[in-house]
Amino acid sequence: MFGAGPVSGGYGLSGGLVVIAVLKIAWPRGTGLWESHGPGDHWGLSLSASSGNTTPQNSHDVLGWWLVPIGLVLGTALLYGTYRFGAWAMRLLWPRKLQYAAGEQRAES
Repeated sequence: MFGAGPVSGGYGLSGGLVVIAVLKIAWPRGTGLWESHGPGDHWGLSLSASSGNTTPQNSHDVLGWWLVPIGLVLGTALLYGTYRFGAWAMRLLWPRKLQYAAGEQRAES
């Protein structure tokens, strides 16, 4: 029913948000959520971090310094939500195994 995909994806995304927020503090000019316009009708949105002091060409930072609190708050909230989802799924899918691991006795019929 539930695999490791939602849980590992949640942990990966939450870790990525926290890391990008910290990198924005370390390299403010090269890290951000960039909106870029190319030739013709080309439009793009990318989240990137760079140690250089130059911004990507033909683009501007959409969030600016708001990336730091947004990344930290959403990252930690997603981390907590992923943990709670994993704990709920464990209780739902393996209730007997968890009871046996806790040392409870099996009810004899």
